[in-house]
Amino acid sequence: MEFKTVSELEKYLLKQISESLKTDVASDGRDLMREHVQDDVYDQYRPSDYERTWELINSCKSSMVSSDTLKLTNTRKGDEGEDVPSIIENGGHYKWGYIRNLDEIIGPRPFIENTFVDLRNGFGKLFIKNSLDKKGFITK
Repeated sequence: MEFKTVSELEKYLLKQISESLKTDVASDGRDLMREHVQDDVYDQYRPSDYERTWELINSCKSSMVSSDTLKLTNTRKGDEGEDVPSIIENGGHYKWGYIRNLDEIIGPRPFIENTFVDLRNGFGKLFIKNSLDKKGFITK
């Protein structure tokens, strides 16, 4: 591929990065969040009075905010519209504890924060690097 100007090259590179964010990085980011749901949430508390629905792990979503910004979220809502990820993340206002105080028993399980810590600490760069390598770029 040839480029006549630096501007053409820059435009091409930005497009490749944007495509990588939409596809590979988004997928890798959702997988990372799912790992944190398993490790930080599910493995920390095993319910005895209800069967787990697995909706939290299946509610990891990604969307592009702009051509260079990927957003990872968890969209799980409770039966009454509660923001379940926020409840779990902060460890308060559990409504499904009934008999016992789950706020104290379980406490915070910051799976979202832990996902973003991992992304900031190198996984984000690794995900984009791997995606660009797949496209044939040589990255370091």
